[in-house]
Amino acid sequence: MQIFVMKFPPILNAAVKTSFGHQSQTPYGTIFSCFMASCLVGSTIVGKSKSRIPLELSTIILLLGATLAMTFATIVIVTNGQIDSNECSKLWHLTMSFIFFETCVGAYFQSFGVLRNTYMPNKNRATFMTMVQIPLNIIVAVVFLVLHKLGDSRTLGLMSIILMLATICMTRLWVLKKRADLAAGPLEKLRKGVKMLISVQKFLSEVKITRRAALSQCEIFSQVPVSHNLVLQLLENVETQHGKKTKE
Repeated sequence: MQIFVMKFPPILNAAVKTSFGHQSQTPYGTIFSCFMASCLVGSTIVGKSKSRIPLELSTIILLLGATLAMTFATIVIVTNGQIDSNECSKLWHLTMSFIFFETCVGAYFQSFGVLRNTYMPNKNRATFMTMVQIPLNIIVAVVFLVLHKLGDSRTLGLMSIILMLATICMTRLWVLKKRADLAAGPLEKLRKGVKMLISVQKFLSEVKITRRAALSQCEIFSQVPVSHNLVLQLLENVETQHGKKTKE
């Protein structure tokens, strides 16, 4: 993401000048707004599909989509927009690939937060994230130092390779999770059965306690000599007082 933020302005600026002339201005504000809207769309899609698709599988799909977007942008730059005969084809293809990439980035932010809470313990989360940030910052710093030597196509190609490695790692995590779920299947069923038995036992004990309390109260009231007319009069008084309160 850091490499993309540093690299997309000169790439789109060159494409705009190629399509509309060297005097044209690149609308960076509009482009950035489209990117932010794409991030919001990606985050919303992941939030809506969490109950239907496993989060690990959706993360694999979005990483693969980001890889394909950067690969397509690399091909467009290498071929100099000769995929289509239209003069604005290079700008159009680059813009669409970058917007699709930003959609995958928004979906990734949503997925990564849930995956981090699922697989990282709370007590070691900060330490682990710090350890991950160190090599990430080193890679970004090295790429920034040699950015002028790599060029546009090689930089985007390097991003495609990094995204492909992330896709492979995420696929490995999903496979390990599926194996762990299959291995823990009988134990999980036994654990759920024990929890159900415990909850049923607690419910039955509460019912017995409630029944004993009700019986004891009935025995207490049965010992008090109360006439039938007195009970009816008390009920009428309660109803009239309740009716007055509701009118007020």
